Amino acid sequence: MAVAEFDALGDGVHEGIVAGGREVAMTGAGVSVLCSGGLDSAVLVAAEARDRVVQPVYVSAGLSWEREELALLERLLPALGASARVAPLARLRVDVSDLYPASHWALTAAPPAYDTPDEAVYLPGRNVLLLSKAAVLCAALQIPRMAIGPLAGNPFPDATPDFLAAMGRALSLGLAWDIQIDAPF
Repeated sequence: MAVAEFDALGDGVHEGIVAGGREVAMTGAGVSVLCSGGLDSAVLVAAEARDRVVQPVYVSAGLSWEREELALLERLLPALGASARVAPLARLRVDVSDLYPASHWALTAAPPAYDTPDEAVYLPGRNVLLLSKAAVLCAALQIPRMAIGPLAGNPFPDATPDFLAAMGRALSLGLAWDIQIDAPF
């Protein structure tokens, strides 16, 4: 999204963000959900849509599996959106190719084996980047809450309740917009 497009959001009177001639996100959603196209994301979007309007968000980072994730989301979201509580998918980008070596498995499509130790599959800063990018969109659209679906047993430091609470506070301060980050599963 261009800076000029965000500048136009300043008056708070907009209905949504338009890019390429079509609405890609909307104001008034009660929650944004970071989506990957997986089972956790599908359940999270459906659960949140029972009670409020959901703004699904996909943040592309240049990782090898993203084409498949987006294909699944393009099939999933229209089915969930039938209730009119699921807004069009907002697609954002943040490039990690300058953070991970070119030979990294996440960039080369050479996934590690099932029994690979956790430390070998950790993507440093992944949730930091995803949440930061999505939070800027939430502030622009006046969405007060983000939901993310890491598994309860996720061993990585950027998926802990303490991290998510601290990140929510930091983003709220930095954006002058109160944002709560939840990981309900």
